[in-house]
Amino acid sequence: MTNHPYLSRVSICLLSICVLFVSGCLRDGPPISAAMVEGSRTLTEAEVYSRYAGNSIRFDITDGAKGYFTELYFAKNGSFQSVDFYRQEITEGTWQTHDSPFGGYVWKNATTSGIDEEGVYRFEPYDVHLLVNVLQDGTAMLWGRDTNGEQYVVSQPKPTSGFQGRARFNEIKRKISAASP
Repeated sequence: MTNHPYLSRVSICLLSICVLFVSGCLRDGPPISAAMVEGSRTLTEAEVYSRYAGNSIRFDITDGAKGYFTELYFAKNGSFQSVDFYRQEITEGTWQTHDSPFGGYVWKNATTSGIDEEGVYRFEPYDVHLLVNVLQDGTAMLWGRDTNGEQYVVSQPKPTSGFQGRARFNEIKRKISAASP
């Protein structure tokens, strides 16, 4: 003999847990597959390292205004630096590839600092997990999630060799050091 009210309560509880789980997943932002556009392919861990190590990427940050971009440089030793050509702001940290079904890399202990009209500012260190899907033209779509759980999908231009913004990075870093207490 089975107790039907008991089974109903168990079924309702399990259904409620499933609904909460699904709604929680939808609330967290775009799924990883949002960066998998037609014609893109994921990279192996070795391909991710080969794509980024010793190279930089320039992002236009102001819809085409001349000279307003951010450049990210991925050093072969595992460090990375970024410099903003619109504001006096830099970011430093480490990066490493990670093997996953999607191919990607992680920024670790990234710290952003800069100078504005109120003086020097620094943000708490953060991590960002990025998954890379490369298109045939060498550009890529990236899915990312940061320490705060925020998710996003961005398009990324082709990497270029070296760090063209090194002088600007060093200039801003010196200003921050000189202005720091």
